[in-house]
Amino acid sequence: MNILHPLEELKKRPLLLSVLCVLTILGNCIMILSGLFSLLALKIVYYFSIFPIQNELVSYILSGGSVFAITSIFLCFFTIAGTIKMWNLRKMGFYLYLISKAAFILTPFIFLVPGILDLNSVLKGLIPYIALTFLFVILYFLNLKYMHD
Repeated sequence: MNILHPLEELKKRPLLLSVLCVLTILGNCIMILSGLFSLLALKIVYYFSIFPIQNELVSYILSGGSVFAITSIFLCFFTIAGTIKMWNLRKMGFYLYLISKAAFILTPFIFLVPGILDLNSVLKGLIPYIALTFLFVILYFLNLKYMHD
């Protein structure tokens, strides 16, 4: 970054790419906070439940929810890393972003619990996320020409 002429840096990065990167980082920070609150809520339910948790299914859901939240947080950091690379006009950032978003879409299918969390409910919850991700991937792809290796 040119400290004496900070506007030169803006001229190199298209406005659309800058807006996409800021929105991506903000969205993923919100998702990280959501994941942390989910972890906290799961721990509160586990430690402060009135009834002892002896049911294996409930125990599985609580542990699976923790793993899902931790996985989601990790993938958000991975997405932010890719976004920072794209902010710096590096093509590798687009591929990191793409991999993390694909993994994020596939992750809920690992945690399907028959009778509790079925395929239909997962798909209903994922459709808006997939649509938004698809839009962002296309918009980032259109900006690949401004990035270098």
